Amino acid sequence: MYLVVSFLSYDVFVFINSLLWFLLFAIFVRPFIWFLLWPVLISEYGGDVGKLICGLKIVHEDGSNLTFKRAMFREYIAKMAAGALFGIGYYWIFKTEKKQGWHDMLSDTYVVKEKSGRLFVSLVALVVVLVLNAGLAVLSVRSYLGNESLKRDVTSILEEIGKSSSPDTSNKVYEPLDLKPLPTPPTFY
Repeated sequence: MYLVVSFLSYDVFVFINSLLWFLLFAIFVRPFIWFLLWPVLISEYGGDVGKLICGLKIVHEDGSNLTFKRAMFREYIAKMAAGALFGIGYYWIFKTEKKQGWHDMLSDTYVVKEKSGRLFVSLVALVVVLVLNAGLAVLSVRSYLGNESLKRDVTSILEEIGKSSSPDTSNKVYEPLDLKPLPTPPTFY
């Protein structure tokens, strides 16, 4: 939504300022939030959003919820080990009787089915997310295309950048190269 609002701006400097703030948020703030969000969801509710929608739950081997520390270890250190060697630790789920990947074995966890019949809810959630993302993308493009002033300013800035990065070859005089024959390579017998 932040990009949609910035596309409605008639001033290129407001647009660039908005874009820079959005990029700072996307690069620094959002990853930090996601870094903490997954372990909190797993320790409090038993899984991330996808697992909860599908009726799956991550539990400790004694059946209790994971602590925040164990959830952090499972998500970031144990999954790194499972992803090593071309992700073979995830394929281990198909080979073990208890259906545990390396990350589950390292953190003493299981993924269990909690409730059944949530397939419809998960499909509805997926469709809603896809429609919202597509709608925001279409709205952003329409806002940008409808704003002639912003298009003209952005185009002129990009043209200036293109001119400054490409060498000026219009007035350059090229001199012919002095070509000499190459020496013959030595032959070995």
